[in-house]
Amino acid sequence: MCEVAVRFDGNNITVNHKNCWHLRGENIKNLVMKAFSWISKDSVKNMKPFSKIFYPNDWGDGKYTVCSDKYTEQIIPCFAFDHWKECRINDYTETCDKISEEGIKKHIFDKLLWIGQLSHHTRKQFVLKYPSNHKREVIALRDHWGHNPAIKTQYISLPDHCKYKYLIDLQGNGYSGRVKFLLHSRRPLFYQARKFHEYWYWSMKPFVHFIPIKEDLSDFDAVFAWAESHPKECNQIAENAYQFAKNNLKREDALTRLKHILYKLGTGEFK
Repeated sequence: MCEVAVRFDGNNITVNHKNCWHLRGENIKNLVMKAFSWISKDSVKNMKPFSKIFYPNDWGDGKYTVCSDKYTEQIIPCFAFDHWKECRINDYTETCDKISEEGIKKHIFDKLLWIGQLSHHTRKQFVLKYPSNHKREVIALRDHWGHNPAIKTQYISLPDHCKYKYLIDLQGNGYSGRVKFLLHSRRPLFYQARKFHEYWYWSMKPFVHFIPIKEDLSDFDAVFAWAESHPKECNQIAENAYQFAKNNLKREDALTRLKHILYKLGTGEFK
C-alpha cells in the first residue's frame, strides 16, 4: 500500500513516501509542498504540529485517500494533478490545455473510443461484447503504457482522443484518474458506474455532465442508441462537462482543496 507521510513541526512541513506505484508518492509530495506554500504566514501561526498518512491508492475510504465510495472533506486530490509521466502526461495543466484545444475541432472519426488495459472483468466483458466496428474503436492493451517499457503497446494520446465522436471511461482496479482529463475534451463521455470516485465526482450530475451506464454494462446498447438519436443533447452534455472541468478541475482548484485540508489538520478541525 502506498503511504505518504505528511508532518508539520509547527513551522515547516516534510513529506516522505514508501511503497508507491511509479511516481505517485513524489506527485503527492509535490502537490502537498505547493499547497502548503499557499498558506499565509499568519495562518501558519494558527497551526499546531501534526502527522498524517495520505494514501494515493486505487481505492479508499475517504480518510486522506484520493478516492472513496462516498464524499468526505478529507478526500485528497489525485496524484495526476501534478503529472502522470508513466502515461506520457508530463504536466497536468499542459495536457488539459492541449485536450481543450483539440476539442474545439470537429471529430474525425464518427466512433466511440476506448483504449486501455484489461484490468477489470467488466473491461474484458466490454471488449468481448463490443469489439471494434464502424461505430466503435475498442483497443485492449496487453500491458499498461508505463508498466513495462520493453513492451511496445498502441498509444493514443489524450488530445488525440478528441478525434473521436464519443469517449467512454471503464473502471479499472479502482477509481479512474483519466476521467478529469476526458471532461476537458468537449466530447460526450459515457461513464460506467463504479464504487470509487474522486472528490469532485459528487458535484456532477448524470445526463448533465456525463452519460451514465450501468456497472454491468447491461444498458450500453440502449444508452448508445439514445446518444446517436439525440445529438443536440449530447453536445450540450459535452459542453457542460467542459465548463465543469474548466471551473473545477484546474490544478489550482486541487491545490486549494489540499491547502484547506492541511490547514484544518493543523488547527485540529480534521483528525
